[in-house]
Amino acid sequence: MSASDWIGLLGGLTGVASFFLSLLEWRKVNAALRMVKAPEQAASLLPAWFTTRMMTDDWLFGLVVNDGRVIAIKRVNADSSNVGWIDVELALEAEVCAIPASYGRPVCAVAEDRRRASVQVVTIVAALELVTS
Repeated sequence: MSASDWIGLLGGLTGVASFFLSLLEWRKVNAALRMVKAPEQAASLLPAWFTTRMMTDDWLFGLVVNDGRVIAIKRVNADSSNVGWIDVELALEAEVCAIPASYGRPVCAVAEDRRRASVQVVTIVAALELVTS
């Protein structure tokens, strides 16, 4: 074999090795970002009252974020297994009752068919109910 044949063989082997390493890394990232939809599993990831309650009740909740605004939600649909994000169903502005003026205008869905959102967990400083029964 000539030198160029060896270089070609080495390049091919390097490509195959890169493919397998990339595949392994993709699997790790995919597993870390898997969304948990079962309330029992979510409660073990985010041990707070709102985790189970907000995943099982269809209610009006508020997530106060670190800039002081309130995100008005109807429920938490899922949270990520790495506790980085939660998927929520936003409330419409018409569904939001009067909240204290200090919170400002709540963040709501812009339309009925645009209710899905993801919230970064580290930005949430408080979770509260916006209505009473």
